[in-house]
Amino acid sequence: MLIDLFAERTDWTYYDRLKVATPNDEWDHVVDTIVDRLDRRWAAETIVEIYLREERIEDAFETVTDVQDLDLFEAYIDQLGDHDPAAYFDAYRREIKNAAADASRRKYYRQVAEHLQTIRTLGRDRRFENLVSFLRDEYSNRPAFLDELEKVGV
Repeated sequence: MLIDLFAERTDWTYYDRLKVATPNDEWDHVVDTIVDRLDRRWAAETIVEIYLREERIEDAFETVTDVQDLDLFEAYIDQLGDHDPAAYFDAYRREIKNAAADASRRKYYRQVAEHLQTIRTLGRDRRFENLVSFLRDEYSNRPAFLDELEKVGV
């Protein structure tokens, strides 16, 4: 019943109570059951939080890179960016490029520029500069986009 309550409400009190009530040798199975009940599209952040609580860094990393959500990349860059910086950069870069291709208004250009600021913190300087150069060349016909890049200093 606690599994269902947590999966429906994502109330961490239920999770903690469930963990206390479950024998250690069964806990991994319970965690997997919870994750299976959560919809990755809508509950990705909760799934990542579960994995981080359980110190399953590789699973958290895989969830973030598979979900393809820029905000998720940004939210977990500090916890997961050092796990495999090159892979995190590559996955984040793909999503930034997709977002730039889909962007059609200043608001979205600004979001892409802000994500560029975030990805820069991974320290992949040469690859970052290549990404920025690509975006500037690819979207040179979008002055508002170039303006937003300038505003954030990339």
